[in-house]
Amino acid sequence: MIQLAALTRDRAVVMTTHSMEEVDALATRVGIIASKMLAVGTPASLKSRFATYEIHLPADQVPPVLDYFHSHSFPSAHASMDTLTRISVSGVKEDDLPQLLDVLEGAKRELGVDQVTIQEASTETAFLEIVKQHNIQEEERHEGRKDPWWKRLRATKG
Repeated sequence: MIQLAALTRDRAVVMTTHSMEEVDALATRVGIIASKMLAVGTPASLKSRFATYEIHLPADQVPPVLDYFHSHSFPSAHASMDTLTRISVSGVKEDDLPQLLDVLEGAKRELGVDQVTIQEASTETAFLEIVKQHNIQEEERHEGRKDPWWKRLRATKG
């Protein structure tokens, strides 16, 4: 990693990836593109702007906990798009964290939630939030195409 930092000092390196782990490990600035530029920033700034905290809990407890958060000053809380066991709470600044933790403790007490974790949102969650806000569909599905590009390519060669 240190060698990469030394090589790229005072230079711009453009790289494309679908791996958010690579983004976290290698990028100092990130651009999310889908037909147009959707967001630009550091991985940390994108996480803080688009997906601040993730609450993981059993799937059957997500709906009541989500309602609890909505009724206790966190209307931005929403069920995750990619898993049934996560609530994302966006827009939580550092000063709001104690209130978020208090609401989570209240939900645990009042709703009997016993298996719960909270963590800072991942870059993957920020990416999904950006895509959701811009109502972007999968690229393979654009222009009425139903098959992924690799299936279309295989069909033309067969």
